[in-house]
Amino acid sequence: MPVLPQATADLVATDGLPRQATADDNSVHVLYLDGALVRSMLASAWPPPLPTPPTARQSATAIAARQAAAQQALIDEAALDARVKNLAAGCVGMSVDDLLAGHVKTFVILWLHSKKALDKDGKIKPLSDWC
Repeated sequence: MPVLPQATADLVATDGLPRQATADDNSVHVLYLDGALVRSMLASAWPPPLPTPPTARQSATAIAARQAAAQQALIDEAALDARVKNLAAGCVGMSVDDLLAGHVKTFVILWLHSKKALDKDGKIKPLSDWC
């Protein structure tokens, strides 16, 4: 298996922008971000056009955008967490024998939330994302 330059992979991991890299066997690859993982694809398999090296400004802009998205994700997660906990608070002190369908629904929501199965809007994510 060809070995790709770690420095290029680190740059891709930092700003998320794809880059070309030459492996130790002289094969040309495109390194790209797939979620949180840096992956490699032969340049010949990459859909045209091949990525060009980003400028320092493009890289800085991409880093800032990723940081802003991460910050927004934290805000969204905190809002969903508060929403779910507020629902569950209404069941505190109840006997399980007295739970109604709405209360059971609340605990299903709480369970889904604990599994990270809800998106920021409280919709259930695809099973492949959490199950």
